[in-house]
Amino acid sequence: MKKSRLSRIANWPERAVATQWRAFPLAADCGMSPRELRRFAWMQHGCSLRDWLKSLRLHWAADALHDGCKSVKAVARDAGYKSPNNFSRDFKRFFGYSPGTLKGGSRNGKHQRRKVN
Repeated sequence: MKKSRLSRIANWPERAVATQWRAFPLAADCGMSPRELRRFAWMQHGCSLRDWLKSLRLHWAADALHDGCKSVKAVARDAGYKSPNNFSRDFKRFFGYSPGTLKGGSRNGKHQRRKVN
């Protein structure tokens, strides 16, 4: 039962943007306490909830940039970053290239993503 609750998070980009990618609203949305959500994320994904959410945010951002409808700054804001510079730094560390290379569908949709456990 909890697995189906947690699977709600993986398919929730619109709700995540609305909740600013925060653990408390997400836990409530999954019908769990924040502690349960952290523990379950660790058991299912082998990393902290924070790292898993960051991975989901960056994957969502890569898709949004590849669609080409928004600027890097707008995608950074929607992904929960207050600073586009911090977003760009995290994005480059995670994927190995800057977010601007995906803008407008460059890289032909073949951006290499890290596996979300």
